[in-house]
Amino acid sequence: MASRFSTGLQIQIALDRDWHTCRYFKWGLLEAQDGEFIVADGYGNWPFMPIAPKLALMAGVPDQKFNRQQLAELNNKSIASAVEYYFARTISECPVA
Repeated sequence: MASRFSTGLQIQIALDRDWHTCRYFKWGLLEAQDGEFIVADGYGNWPFMPIAPKLALMAGVPDQKFNRQQLAELNNKSIASAVEYYFARTISECPVA
């Protein structure tokens, strides 16, 4: 079995187990106007999820666009949240402060 299938199953099991803690979250769509998001291998309790190079979801915030400086602050937080690694489509396009 390909690991992507077992990983998807693990995510679904964890979501089912923890649904009671996050089912009322309102997710805001964040859009990077200049640059790209860095993706960490883990975010702990930070309800943040990059879903594309220029898009991310964050709980408890309204939809908004981020300039390069704001994006750098989020990218720094992603790097700090990483357990073992972080990645991006094009790391040179990801500002950090």
